[in-house]
Amino acid sequence: MIRPAVIILGAGAAGMAAAAALSQEGVSTLILEARDRIGGRIHTLNDPAFPIPIDMGAEYVHGDPQATWKIIRDAKLIAHDVPFDHYELRGNRLVHLENFSEELGRIMTGVPKADLSFAEFLRKHKARPDLANARRLAIHFVQGFDAADPQLASTQSIAEEWEGIGDFEEETQHRILEGHGSIIDHLHRSLDRKRVQIRLNTPVSEISWQRSKVTCKAGRNTFSARKIIVTLPLGLLQIPPDAPGAIRFIPDIPRKRIAANRLASGPVVKALFKFREPFWENPAVGRAVHVKEGLKKAVFLKRARSAISGVVDGVAAATVDADGLGRWAEGAGRWPGFRGRCSSIRPSIRSRSCFISLARG
Repeated sequence: MIRPAVIILGAGAAGMAAAAALSQEGVSTLILEARDRIGGRIHTLNDPAFPIPIDMGAEYVHGDPQATWKIIRDAKLIAHDVPFDHYELRGNRLVHLENFSEELGRIMTGVPKADLSFAEFLRKHKARPDLANARRLAIHFVQGFDAADPQLASTQSIAEEWEGIGDFEEETQHRILEGHGSIIDHLHRSLDRKRVQIRLNTPVSEISWQRSKVTCKAGRNTFSARKIIVTLPLGLLQIPPDAPGAIRFIPDIPRKRIAANRLASGPVVKALFKFREPFWENPAVGRAVHVKEGLKKAVFLKRARSAISGVVDGVAAATVDADGLGRWAEGAGRWPGFRGRCSSIRPSIRSRSCFISLARG
């Protein structure tokens, strides 16, 4: 391959989309990826143990992002609707939240121009007693849907995001039948192999840059180009340049580091379970938690410390954090069935005990 005009750092969704756009314009491009695969946090497994593609990372198409939908249409993928009903576990009862969107709407009015944390916004502007339930649901939604800390999250950012999603009851969420990785596969296939090269297992440690020239060091290898597109994970950009594992920029990029450190991503660990049968579709299970219509279409449950999410065709996905199961519960089916069994367990052992309880239960 001739010397590339552009180096792209990272072969996740952003990097692959950039490569596809440059490829269409006939620009020679080199993609440097530290992992042994492309896709970044999009990682779909096609395992014979599971009847459907399993998304280990990103799995939802929220609302109507035109860039994503263009790829879905171009690749002739199938995106199916995900029901977005909302339930809450109160004691041993599942309560259907019929006015969920209306309650959130009561909170997201009168957002001040001067930004502040979401928790501070609630304290200063939404402290009325009649908004107590709306505040609680909004906090749960920020913690769950956004995987964000209300004490840190920007109110302006949350308001813009929720407006972008639209009416939560009307703006359909989707899953891609072939798995989210099919988006990456389509971008990969669209690349002109004569002009675009991908090098895996190539972690870059240093980037020297000036006008119309950039040089990347990766171990004993050096790569040069006229331009660079950096699509690194946020966490890497937040590491101090002298820390182990950091990427050193020469000259440094202090303004961009300051901007990066003002952003955050929610930590989520995703676990997958396969069940012998879809027990949540059994009417008796619905009766056990006092849900007349059953759990087949239950989609969003939020409980502070225990939940299971993403039950599809015998497969369940649960999200886990350091405190145990379930700060983020979202998917095509639900089973809240721990009935509080995990709530009294010490955080250090709670997740393991909950998994064992689930496997046996």
